[in-house]
Amino acid sequence: MKGDFSDLVINAINEKFTKETGVQVKTRVQQWDNTTTKITTALSASTPPDIIDMGDTQVLGYAASGGLMDMSSHKSEFDNSSM
Repeated sequence: MKGDFSDLVINAINEKFTKETGVQVKTRVQQWDNTTTKITTALSASTPPDIIDMGDTQVLGYAASGGLMDMSSHKSEFDNSSM
């Protein structure tokens, strides 16, 4: 969402990801206005985004409706897996 990360940080993350995986990332930064409608629409599309940054108060609703993937089984694959 707009204001969460600077363009410099987003670009650095994307460059590192592409270097490590060979996968190019398309980033779309959204405004916070109408975010619930935008996320709901994106998740119901035939090609939803792979990753979404959302407010923590929204996570439960999207998880309960099946809009989010449970990543618990992949925890050890992340750099901060000890957290």
